[in-house]
Amino acid sequence: MACSKGGAKKLRSLFIKDIVFDGSWKLKRLRTLNLNGANIEELPSSISKLKHLRYLDISETKIEALPESITELYNLQTLRFIWCNSLKQVPRNKMCNLISLRHVVFSRNDHMPSMVGRLTCLETLPLFVVGPNREGSIQELECLNQLSGKLEINHLEEVSDKEEAQKSNLQKKTKIKALRFTWSDGREITSNDEEVLEGLELHPNIEIIEINNYLGEKFPSWLLMMKIPSDGDSFSVFDNLVEVRLYGCKWCEELPKLAHLCRLKVLLMHGMDRIRCIGNEFYGIDDGSTSNGVRPFPALKDLYFASMKSLVEWKAPPVDEGGETVVFSCLEVLAIRKCPRLTKIPLSNRSSLERLEIVDCEELSYLFDELHSFSSLEKISIGGCSKLTCLPNGPNSFTSLETLNIFRCEALTSVPEYLSELHSLTRLEIIVSKHEFFSGENIRRLHPIEVFKHRWFLGGVGFFPLSEFNPRPPIP
Repeated sequence: MACSKGGAKKLRSLFIKDIVFDGSWKLKRLRTLNLNGANIEELPSSISKLKHLRYLDISETKIEALPESITELYNLQTLRFIWCNSLKQVPRNKMCNLISLRHVVFSRNDHMPSMVGRLTCLETLPLFVVGPNREGSIQELECLNQLSGKLEINHLEEVSDKEEAQKSNLQKKTKIKALRFTWSDGREITSNDEEVLEGLELHPNIEIIEINNYLGEKFPSWLLMMKIPSDGDSFSVFDNLVEVRLYGCKWCEELPKLAHLCRLKVLLMHGMDRIRCIGNEFYGIDDGSTSNGVRPFPALKDLYFASMKSLVEWKAPPVDEGGETVVFSCLEVLAIRKCPRLTKIPLSNRSSLERLEIVDCEELSYLFDELHSFSSLEKISIGGCSKLTCLPNGPNSFTSLETLNIFRCEALTSVPEYLSELHSLTRLEIIVSKHEFFSGENIRRLHPIEVFKHRWFLGGVGFFPLSEFNPRPPIP
């Protein structure tokens, strides 16, 4: 540091990494103190003398305790203590004295201030932990209507019913763009998850919703709500919603009906153990093979299914009167992982699809026939599909394919002839246990392709002889 301790008294901003910060510093005019990543273990109690301090960041330090005197910084507007793994003592019961606080950012449940509801100026509170007593009641959120950005609410099993959940007043928090609801993992019995989630109704400006470890059998009515104006055309209340992520909702017996969300771009469903079928309800239409003018998921780009252990059937999507598929018209990424009972994936020609990943779907014996005609497909990863016997074949197959990964597909005995004709293919990774896969005609088919990374067999068969390849020369 260039200036002396005496000369530092005129400083307004101070960023410290490797020097000692203690009470001997005369910093009466200091507004900003950034100790992020500094090699310090203690914050001196004399920090309360920094009466004009507006910003304090002690993230990623070795500080073990916050002195109670920190709660005397009545002008403090921003307090950050992220990834403070050594921090054991926080004056939680007195943090509410920081009446000017607008932004408080922390990463551990046990660091949350008590009586946070008194901090009515708060704009940033990324984490709220519901406790078993009044101090940790979800009602503490009621008057914090200036909150913006992201908010995660943990331990929702501590909320007793719908009425208590409604006291969070989430509908009035119109500046929050992303909200994560989390119940504790490992629970097997619940009596009120559905009630609680029904009471946590959000405002229509929300953009991202994530729900973790929810044990209700159905999703809340507010998420599926539609409005019908005077002209008769219905539209979703949540027209700004772009991303929905569902993890560990293992008691849900049907997928949420989200096909009507006109701006939804990302949909992820993980660990929904009771889902057996993806059908017309998912597409948001009545039973039947036609869509009646409805275009489900018109903006969806990324679709993920994972750890759906009961999923057996995925029904073909609806078609319009001309026989063309109208669902997933913008889909770019499709990932299906750990769906061990799924037998087929019925997607017709999706010219927009760029990435396909199918992993650990043991009952899947063939891929949809139209796959070869997906003109925009750039990356395919297929693994752990023990009954898959062949890859799709056809004219003009995979004209944009750049990467192909195949692993743990023991029934696959050969590669398609067209692989050697794919001029866009630059990376091929194949891991199999059968030596004959890489013999004879298969080798001649692959010879123009440069193979990267995995040039070996499972089971200790040995390294693949690279001399069998005639790698394509680099483009000058």
